[in-house]
Amino acid sequence: MMPDHQLWIGTWDQGLAIFDPQTQRFKQYKNDLADPHSLSHNTVRVIYQDRRGITWVGSYGGLNQAVYQGESLRFKAYTHQASQKNSLSHNFVQAILEDKQGRLWVGTQEGINLFNRGSGTFLNYRTRQSRLKVFTHDYIYCLAETPDGHLMAGTKHNGFYIYDYEHNHLRQYNEQSGLVGNTVLTIIPLENHQYWISTTDGLSFFDERSGKFKNYRPIDGLSSKEFYPRSGTRLPDGRLAFGNIQGLTLFHPDSIRENSLSTPGAYQPGESTGSVSSTYSGKSFASVVRCIDDYF
Repeated sequence: MMPDHQLWIGTWDQGLAIFDPQTQRFKQYKNDLADPHSLSHNTVRVIYQDRRGITWVGSYGGLNQAVYQGESLRFKAYTHQASQKNSLSHNFVQAILEDKQGRLWVGTQEGINLFNRGSGTFLNYRTRQSRLKVFTHDYIYCLAETPDGHLMAGTKHNGFYIYDYEHNHLRQYNEQSGLVGNTVLTIIPLENHQYWISTTDGLSFFDERSGKFKNYRPIDGLSSKEFYPRSGTRLPDGRLAFGNIQGLTLFHPDSIRENSLSTPGAYQPGESTGSVSSTYSGKSFASVVRCIDDYF
C-alpha cells in the first residue's frame, strides 16, 4: 500500500497491477518489447518505496525505477550486462532495501549490490571478492537492517549475514549457530536487537546481543514449517504475520511462553532442548492459524 492508498501488486508472469480503492479499478503494466520504458519483465518479485518517494520494482528482468510522466507511468530498467562489471549482478531481483544512510541495496540471485544513484551503476559484491568474499554468488531472499544501521541479508542456502558497511565487518549465522534452517525467507527486526526470522524449516527468534536462537516448528503449533519469501510484516498493534504454505501465522511476540516439557521444539547451542508453546489471546499458534485459514 502506497501513501496515496493505491495498492501495488506484483504477479507471476502477469506484470504489475495497481489498484485504486477510490475508483475500484486496476491498471496493469506489462513488458512490451517494442517499448524500452515498459516494465522489464512480467514476473515481479518485490516492490519497494524509498524515503524519497521513489518506487522500485524488482523483477526477473532486473531493477525498475517507476517514473511518472504526467498521468503515465514509465519504467527505467537497470539490468545485468555481462560486459559491464558495474552493472547489476543478476537480473533476478529478490530484495530491495534503503538503509538509514540512504544507501539502496539490491539482493539478487547472485549476491548483494549497492546502487549508486548518481551514476546508475552498482558496487557489485559478486565481483569484488577481495572485499566481501562471502556474498559471492549467494542467492539473496530478503534484506533488513539492524538498529545500528548494519545490513542483514537472508540467503537460500547459507543462513543470514549481518554486514557492517562502515567497517567492512561480516558475521554469518546458520544452522550451526542455532538457526532453525539455512534458507532464510523473511527477517523482521524488533527493538533491542531482536529479530523474528522465517525459513523453510520453521521460525526462529534471534537475540543479536546474546547470539542465541529460539526455534519454533510444527510440533510447537505452527501450521507449517515452510514459509514464503518476504511474506512477513509487523502490524501496528505489534503482532507479527508470516505467510506460509498453509495460510497465515499471526501472533504477538509478548505472548510466547516456554513449556517445561522435554521435546525438540527450541534449541540453544550448548543448552538442553525444550518445547515452546506460543499463545495469543489464550490460544496456541495452531489455534490462531486454524482460525485464519478458515478465511482462505
